[in-house]
Amino acid sequence: LIMFETNKSLPVYFIYEKLKEIKNFDILCVFYRRVDMKRKIPVTKIELRSTNEDALKIARIFDGGGHKNASGATINRYLSIEEFLDKVRQVIWDFLLWKRIKKMISFNESLKLIRKYKLPIVKSFHSLEFNELKKAFVKMNKPVVLKVYSPDIIHKTDVGCIVSEIYTITQLKDAYRKIRKNVFSFNSSARIDAFVLQETVRGLELIIGAKNDETFGKLILFGLGGIYTEVFEDVAIRVLPISESEIDSMIKQINSFKILSGYRGNIYNLKVLKKLIMKVAKLFENENLKEIDLNPVFLNDKGAKIVDWKFYRWNNVREIFLS
Repeated sequence: LIMFETNKSLPVYFIYEKLKEIKNFDILCVFYRRVDMKRKIPVTKIELRSTNEDALKIARIFDGGGHKNASGATINRYLSIEEFLDKVRQVIWDFLLWKRIKKMISFNESLKLIRKYKLPIVKSFHSLEFNELKKAFVKMNKPVVLKVYSPDIIHKTDVGCIVSEIYTITQLKDAYRKIRKNVFSFNSSARIDAFVLQETVRGLELIIGAKNDETFGKLILFGLGGIYTEVFEDVAIRVLPISESEIDSMIKQINSFKILSGYRGNIYNLKVLKKLIMKVAKLFENENLKEIDLNPVFLNDKGAKIVDWKFYRWNNVREIFLS
């Protein structure tokens, strides 16, 4: 959360674009004071911007007029000084609550869950040291993929923290350096849990997820996965607990089911897929988690392999009272 005072001569969009180049942040709140010539009183103008979809929800506390644009949301409103201070307190408090909602668990903790529930992941090796990765690379089928696991890097593709089609030690070394550089360029204080080396798998990219919903409780999600999940929004959702027949109807509900059922001769192992969805459902019912995101899960005729996984717990932040 970045909050600061400026003067009217420095456009907020300029501040926003410049800050994006040098710092990772969730919300930018810029304000400046002026005199309302009609009412003859000092007022404060607030502009709130964010590129974070979850953080944008906080903008709703500003009940004045506003609009959304490509760079996020801008909410403009003239407030009295007293109103302004109340709003600032609310922004900070809501921001702290939002940060409390979920926290990505460590790589080692995620592996414990994967092993406990026997989730099928692609053949992988992890380490922080390049020499260890190099030793594992020699024994793996090529090409391989190298990526980072960090609670501070959620969308690895967007910030250049995943490299595929690696065939040689030289390419591996270049990928390691590139990812490391991109991590700290994106977030200078990022925590790296591991560099993950994986064999390449082929198949249809799917997503299996679960989340705690305030209204419906524990939900499970299934649909078309990969980097275009948000674009196509081809998913089905059910309330937990779930039966085998409900899993079957869930799979058949998505628009892409025609592909899963053997379009153009492609065969996919739906039996394995159903078992995997049930395993994820049981995991989420039994563990104290806020959210699960398995994306992508590659499905082919032989079975299913999870390539990328994120597990979120509730983030217990100490209450901070603003005065």
